[in-house]
Amino acid sequence: MINDVTGGNYVIDYPSTYLVDINKYHAAQFYNWEQDNIPIDDLESRTNTLGAALGIFADGITGSTMTLANTEVSANSVYGSLENILRLIPKTITFPILVEVCTYGNLGDLVLENINLKGRGKLEFINRNYATSIKGDTNNAAIKATATMTSEDGTPFPWGDEVVTSAITSQKIITDITAANAENTRTTNNCYDRTEWNKYFKIISHRDLSTDLTMGEPFFGVSSVNHSELIDTNSAANYGLSAVPYTDISTSADSNPSQFSIAGQTSFRGPAYHTPPTATEIASPTYVYGNWFNSVKIENCRGSQIQIKGFCVDGAGTSGTNDMKYHANAVGFDIQNSDVVLTSCAAFRNSDVGFRVDNSNVLIEGGIIGYKNYPYDGSSRSPIPSETEYDIWNLDYKGHGFEAYRSHITFDPDSTDDNAILTSNLGKHGFVMSNNGGDGWVFDNCRISGGVGGHNATAEQGAGPLDYQTTQIIGAFNKSNGISLINSNSAYRGIFRAQGNMVHGISSNKSKVSCMGVVSELNNEIGLNLKSSEFVYNYGAIDYITAYDSNNINWQNRAGHSLLTPAISVQDNGIQNIKIFNNSTFENEHIELQSKRSGLIGGRGKPTKSWAMQAANSKGGETTVISNREKFNLPLISVDHNSYARFLGLSVFGDINPLNASLVPGAAYSMEASAGVKGRALSITDNSHVDLYGTSAYCTVLTNEHDYGNVSALQNSWNKSAVYVNNSSKVRISGPTKISQFGVAVLAENNSTIEVGPPLDNTGAYDPGLYDFENLSDGTGHTKFDAQGTRACLVVNNNSTLKMDKCGVGVSANTDTINRTAHNAIDDIYHASSYVQLYPHGFTEEAFDHEGGRYCDQPWRTYLKTPGAFNRLTMGLDSSTAPSNENHVSATTGGMCVRALGGSNVSLDQVNFEVYLACTDASGAYYNIDGSANEGVGLYHGSANTAVMTEANMLGDGSEHYGGSQIHMWNISDTSRIVASNLKINKLDGSSAGYYGPAGAWGTGDAYDYNLGALDYFGWGGVYVDTYTTGGYTASATNYGPFRLMLSVNSDLHSYVEGTASGAGAIGNLAGMGALSISYGHATGGPKGRGGSPIAQLNAQGYAGAGLFAQPITGSDYRGHWKIEGNVGYYDQVDDDVAQPIFGQRQDDVSGLTVGRKFLANPMMTQYDTYRPLNSQNMIKNDAYLASNFPVPPIHMDWQGYLRNFLDESASDVFANSKHAASKMIKLCSIYRSHTNPVLGGEGRDGDEAYTFGKGCRSLNLFDLDKLI
Repeated sequence: MINDVTGGNYVIDYPSTYLVDINKYHAAQFYNWEQDNIPIDDLESRTNTLGAALGIFADGITGSTMTLANTEVSANSVYGSLENILRLIPKTITFPILVEVCTYGNLGDLVLENINLKGRGKLEFINRNYATSIKGDTNNAAIKATATMTSEDGTPFPWGDEVVTSAITSQKIITDITAANAENTRTTNNCYDRTEWNKYFKIISHRDLSTDLTMGEPFFGVSSVNHSELIDTNSAANYGLSAVPYTDISTSADSNPSQFSIAGQTSFRGPAYHTPPTATEIASPTYVYGNWFNSVKIENCRGSQIQIKGFCVDGAGTSGTNDMKYHANAVGFDIQNSDVVLTSCAAFRNSDVGFRVDNSNVLIEGGIIGYKNYPYDGSSRSPIPSETEYDIWNLDYKGHGFEAYRSHITFDPDSTDDNAILTSNLGKHGFVMSNNGGDGWVFDNCRISGGVGGHNATAEQGAGPLDYQTTQIIGAFNKSNGISLINSNSAYRGIFRAQGNMVHGISSNKSKVSCMGVVSELNNEIGLNLKSSEFVYNYGAIDYITAYDSNNINWQNRAGHSLLTPAISVQDNGIQNIKIFNNSTFENEHIELQSKRSGLIGGRGKPTKSWAMQAANSKGGETTVISNREKFNLPLISVDHNSYARFLGLSVFGDINPLNASLVPGAAYSMEASAGVKGRALSITDNSHVDLYGTSAYCTVLTNEHDYGNVSALQNSWNKSAVYVNNSSKVRISGPTKISQFGVAVLAENNSTIEVGPPLDNTGAYDPGLYDFENLSDGTGHTKFDAQGTRACLVVNNNSTLKMDKCGVGVSANTDTINRTAHNAIDDIYHASSYVQLYPHGFTEEAFDHEGGRYCDQPWRTYLKTPGAFNRLTMGLDSSTAPSNENHVSATTGGMCVRALGGSNVSLDQVNFEVYLACTDASGAYYNIDGSANEGVGLYHGSANTAVMTEANMLGDGSEHYGGSQIHMWNISDTSRIVASNLKINKLDGSSAGYYGPAGAWGTGDAYDYNLGALDYFGWGGVYVDTYTTGGYTASATNYGPFRLMLSVNSDLHSYVEGTASGAGAIGNLAGMGALSISYGHATGGPKGRGGSPIAQLNAQGYAGAGLFAQPITGSDYRGHWKIEGNVGYYDQVDDDVAQPIFGQRQDDVSGLTVGRKFLANPMMTQYDTYRPLNSQNMIKNDAYLASNFPVPPIHMDWQGYLRNFLDESASDVFANSKHAASKMIKLCSIYRSHTNPVLGGEGRDGDEAYTFGKGCRSLNLFDLDKLI
């Protein structure tokens, strides 16, 4: 803070308002010698006047102090009027001049024009009858009493009564006011007059502005004989300053510029969001003034220090009987073409603007307040046309708090680096523009600099309660924006803060904005709105790394963080929290060790773990036309139209308050809440790019507040993705990241990309700033990605791409590898501890708090509980206090891990998948949330194991073995493709991880066995893995892996139910079934009337179904195609339908073989193997075996996937059905060899002239510039 001007005893006594005439004599006049000196005296006086005005003849002048007092003694530089002082101030000042004001009440207008400071010249106006109190001062102010604010006519506000401060207590203020002395020792020093003070004082006081709480209404008290009192006794209990709040004695319309008055709307000022003030709370900052100017105008004044200290402008005038509701003055402080210092100044109740700065340099220190500046004539509020509610003023947005054009605005940069409380409490001053009719702050074509972003002590940062240094620029409760920057350049080291504004909190257009952090909450539209702008936070953080490193395990020891508030805290805004669009950028300032030092992004939700931003866009949009459904379902953050954002440690709760139609927080879900939204947490569209980076200290967390407390909540999640990437856009997910409790974790469409891998910088190289190089071995900053989806974890659609690269599997050191081995060491450093963990759920209501999904006879599990989703310290979703990724099974019911559709691509390379499931979860032939994967064991008959076909048995009584299981599916649909290489499971080769696909055949043979038809050729007992010896064969399995590939199939398959022929030994020959039996139950209540067969899932994997043929399920054959296509088949005696014989297996005799039981083979394409017996039961006496070439004909499934889908040998041990699918009868994918060995068929094979395969031509299927293919 600039030191006050020290004046002096020099008396400026020349008549600066005029120049004396010089007496002249002519020949006709008589004069004597005594008159000879008169013209000389006149000339001397004029010369002195001109010299003083020009700043000359001042070398011997130490300084001058002029005092405004009630009684004028000009010889002592004491004046009774401001005009008498102003006319004496030279136009060119070369020595210090101090003007001190010791009077009370209305001071009139202050006008300074055409003043130039040179050399030692300084000019300061200081108010002796003002005082401040900020947190950290000795005996600082506290709230003494509160009052309930009501409207003038006694009716409540639309949001109910509002509690505000009505009195404060402050020994410091009372002491300073009563002890106020003039510097001018030639007058009575003491300025205090109790009667005058009580008659004229004004007070503006705020509840503690620390960032750990939302802001409340300021206490603005205007004194009068009836409404104020100062008690200046020596009793500590009586250091009070009370007044009836201005909000209570003016109309309700005038009191609150933010209307929030549409019927049924929950106000951001209501109790759901705002905790009312209480007695004994700190009142900081508090400013009191015993006088005021009607206006201040400074024009064409230049110099090093023209300072206005401790003054306010109150523009309220006289209109009828009530002068408190008439804003007579237009501009409070009007500064044009000047250099000015404003210290602890305030502007109240002006019609156009509180502070206007044009083409000037202004330094602001000691706080600045702009309050209730807007046009107001004292009349009552007017109704909005065609509305039953009322507008606050019925006026356009007008009346800014502070507006600057073509100027340089500097905020006080002086602070105490050690955060010493009594040395500097700069951060506790208030730079606040609130309750104005337009914007709080407007910077148009300006430079903004200065401010303080922290300290180097061990206390918290981010303007928290114990941070006395970090400054804030605050715009609150304004009818337009809180802070607006247009074509401006901000290098502000403090925090921009906005709350409760009717439009945006912080809005930047074509500007470059740098700051330490942002707090923007409870604004009606957008919290942080960036249009064609560049935004950098943590600006200046490099100055405070000593503090960050002093205890860098704590949340508050990060750049811009307080104990409860992250560096970018943007939440509860009406439409969106952050909007970045039209070629904008958003990122943190890059410093070393960002993982431990840089600030994160979120809000105050779940402060003990997540510090997440949350949604309030069910309430916004009163100034923007959006539907009710949009209010519930807009993205919290959007990045679009060629924009870029780097979100470091982002935390989002997508639906913290799922509101009903009455918009009451905490109420049940409404229909509006069920509407779909692409990117509830984050939407990235139109050629935009986002780097979503978790750090070694704190994970990225995108989740919901609820754990699906009812089925409706689960249903609502299905239509929401956490992240949406659209129209040639990209998201890169790096570092520890958790996404959970949405239908889809990440959805990319229309030529867009999802990347998962190590953090990269803006050149595409590894970003060393996000790693803790002191602890490389623990891999704390490596990419660890937990993705849960109640519908699918990750989806790419319409020519989009999912790319996972360098996520925990280093490049092989084998010299035969097609990978470049030169990168091994770097890869190990940056991603050796990385992994991807997917938590899919069944797309069914049964997933809600479901106790099904069983492994054999073990207890049922309860799903959809993810308490660990909120924990930003540790990966895993299972526990709120100590989540672990090894409790994977407790938070998944299986389902769709990945879906690729519309010609999209999935690329996997060097990826470690963490999978901790029961082995049977991964081994079912198809997905069934109720299944236990017993297709290949005894007593399996689909729905139940009993011959009595009753409804109860179809549903199961708790002991049956169900078909299918909770498999983890990767759906590569239509012309989409997958290329996968260098994959591991739990850092192991897939063949060693303990997971297998389904059995090699259906059933094992008992009284109700299946047909032993082929299932997985590489499954247990499968045709390609049985080892035959003289004494029989030994079954084994090589269909390793926890995942399952599923390609597209004919949609008709969803309407099929399978069947078998009847007769002794026929499968499914259940009692009373008649001539035709359906393997999944044909009786009343059976699958024919309950949805049919999972044949679509089976064929999508390349598997054959267990049945001989198929029929349409009840009511599904709307085209009658069975009558056309089914002319060769079995007649259904039950439903008079025709069943197609072109499914899976077929029951048939084979000529020349003695068959003990019927064996099933597809009659359209058959493999005849004479080298192996069927099984140890010797059902076929000859050494013969029959198997299907195709599980179904190609009219039902994709059969050329081998030209699109390429898995190397490591990947084939991760997708359990891949070997079966790659077999010559199936052809869903190809398996290639990731090496260059010339004799092992590698995709990158090469050799010298001795080899014969045609050297110089490598892969015909794949290309990767980083690989030798």
